[in-house]
Amino acid sequence: MLRDMQAQIEERIRPLAQLTVDAQVAHLREQFTSDEAALQDSLAGIDRCIVSCAERFQEYRRRCDDLTALNEKLTALGAVPDALPENSTARDVQEIIELRLKQLSSAGKF
Repeated sequence: MLRDMQAQIEERIRPLAQLTVDAQVAHLREQFTSDEAALQDSLAGIDRCIVSCAERFQEYRRRCDDLTALNEKLTALGAVPDALPENSTARDVQEIIELRLKQLSSAGKF
């Protein structure tokens, strides 16, 4: 009799437990999809920032080269060369980004 009662309880509870698990799985999948979309948006934003950074770095390098060339021309004409701003030691955008990531990491930002 006890086993019959236990079997009946299990028959009634198992479907409810399955519904609960199914609901949790559905919720987690929805949350995962939402989080994945947010992550993709963030990565697209990072991509835009990297492209913008690369463009600005190229412009910066071009202007530094122009200033250096003008300074050399002034020196060749006998003028005292102007002090130029310190040039970044980074050679390319990838190196700049790597340095920034190291700085953020050492500052505990991520």
